[in-house]
Amino acid sequence: MKNETKKITKIDLAVIAVCLGVVAAIIIPKYSLASTNAKTTELIGTLQTIRCQIELYKIQHNDLFPGQLYPGDNIRRRDFTQALTTRDAEGLGPYLLKVPKNPFNAKNSITFVNDEST
Repeated sequence: MKNETKKITKIDLAVIAVCLGVVAAIIIPKYSLASTNAKTTELIGTLQTIRCQIELYKIQHNDLFPGQLYPGDNIRRRDFTQALTTRDAEGLGPYLLKVPKNPFNAKNSITFVNDEST
């Protein structure tokens, strides 16, 4: 009786590589979609929190937005962030501890868009 050892051939390796490729092609898109869905859910929750805190600010400050000095005034960008993240002279706030990061680009900047048509 001969003691035979089986060796992995190049064909065996090719079959294994193809199988791994098929599995990866199935799993990676599902993982990517789950990641995008999680980021979207986080973004929606963060936006709801910001909106609620801005509304609370307006209620406590006679219907003024953060960064507004008087009704109809433009909102000042620097004052907007400061008004939301610090305590004011009357002891109100902070409404947010910090400006939250966008889960899609990891930035915490705020972009103001003026709609002149309305």
